[in-house]
Amino acid sequence: MSKGPKNKLKKLANNGRPQDANRNTDENFEQLEFAFMNTLSLDGSTPNAMQADLDMNGQDVINVGTVNAQDFRINGDSIAADTVATQAADQAGQARDEIVALINQTLLGAKNGDPVVDNSGMPLVEGVIYYNRLEEEMRVWSGIAWDVLEPLPQGLTDPFDGEMLYYENGSYQPIESGENGQVLTWLGGRPRWRNP
Repeated sequence: MSKGPKNKLKKLANNGRPQDANRNTDENFEQLEFAFMNTLSLDGSTPNAMQADLDMNGQDVINVGTVNAQDFRINGDSIAADTVATQAADQAGQARDEIVALINQTLLGAKNGDPVVDNSGMPLVEGVIYYNRLEEEMRVWSGIAWDVLEPLPQGLTDPFDGEMLYYENGSYQPIESGENGQVLTWLGGRPRWRNP
């Protein structure tokens, strides 16, 4: 419903009485002023603060800059800033836990002998690495036995110069170059490029 004066505007001169014209004009302008003050301002002029809920009647609010609210609800569920912060912290904690688990599965650190499980007590996976303190050498799990992790062979580019390597069957192998847009995955026990 469109907004307008609260009461019907008065005729300037009721019943042909010119003396009412000034009073009616003043009352009409007061009603018009109240009606204008009771609308939203497009140019930001004040007062422009809502005194009640704004019913969008199912319409969208578009081109919003920053939403500054004490509570934000989607389908009735509160999405308060502390809720979002808690969810972000939970997700960061889960990501951290996954990274730590991956490190514990693949980089076992320094040990006095060949481990039979990873740092989480799980079975070893191919490619797990650890440092043997007694023999003073790096070792890698082949899936069957621990092999000495040899230094980079001659002729291979230093990985810091861009070539990627993986360790298989007791030696380093270069990872073939992929194509633009592909992602590196682990397929069939070795790294492979594939389309997402």
